[in-house]
This record gives sequence, C-alpha cells and structure tokens, in this order.
Amino acid sequence: MATVRVEVLGPLRLLVDGVPVEVPGPKRRAAFALLALAEGRTVPVDHLLDALWPDGVPESGRQALQTHVSRLRALLGPAAGRLRTLQDGYRLELALDELDLRQARTLLGQARDCTDPAVASTSLRQAHLLWQGPALADLTDVPAVAVAVAELERLRREVTEALVGRAVESGDGASV
Repeated sequence: MATVRVEVLGPLRLLVDGVPVEVPGPKRRAAFALLALAEGRTVPVDHLLDALWPDGVPESGRQALQTHVSRLRALLGPAAGRLRTLQDGYRLELALDELDLRQARTLLGQARDCTDPAVASTSLRQAHLLWQGPALADLTDVPAVAVAVAELERLRREVTEALVGRAVESGDGASV
C-alpha cells in the first residue's frame, strides 16, 4: 500500500511514497487543503463549491470540482483510493501519522494527559517542530482556508504555551 504524507502546518505539501508531489493551481490546492483539514471527515460538495467560488459558483462549478478531484487522484497515484467520492461529498482518508495536523493535536493531547513534565515537554517539542512556517500562506485568500488557518495558529499558540509551561516545570525552561 502506498504511503501518503500531507502537511498543512506550513506550505501545503504532499508526499506519495516519500516523493514530493506538486499540487498545481490555486483552486486545486485549496480543494486539497480543505480535504486534508477535514481530518478524515467528509467535505460536502456544496462546501467545496462555496469555498472555491466565494463570489458565486459558475454553472460549470460542479464539473470543474469533479475535474479537480480527478486530477488530485492522479497526483495521489498509487494512493488514489484514499480520495473517496461519497454521495454527499469527498473524503481524504489519512492515517494519524500521515497528516501533520493530526499529529500535532495528538501530541498536544498526550502532553496534557502526561503527569511527567519532561515526557510532556518531549511530546510538545515534537508537536512544535511540525510547523514549517506560516500555515497555508498561499491559500489564505480563500475564506474557508483563512478560517482554518486562524484555528491552526490557535493550535500553534496552545502548543507553544504548553511547551514553555512544561519545560519550566521540568527545570528546562532555558532551553525553550
């Protein structure tokens, strides 16, 4: 089975079997980002249409969306089956370790549940390292992505604040 890695905590990045794959075109990139940001949930067709054409969906909008999804499947190559068409929308199926956002949320949750500040700090450092710059900076002109980016920035602040707090607790505050 092909491995997939999607990164949204910085520039949008797709890797298939460890090889970077360029996702061309702003609308295709936005659609892919929204599918990834859904973290395995189905994204309704109408939501994608409204996100890609916020000033009004053209008559050819549904067909254009289907074309974008078809081309995204082609980019996924041997992992094309991960992008599913459902009755009411589309779903990108990624394992926990295949989406940096999911990893960050999981690591933050583990750190919050951990009673050992040093162990928690290690998880938080790993979560903090997942950010590779401003999240999806080239897609923030898409309102639905901009809303998600604001949430990603809140998550980044939560990770950073928790990291500083746990590092201080463990006596390692100077390192952060």
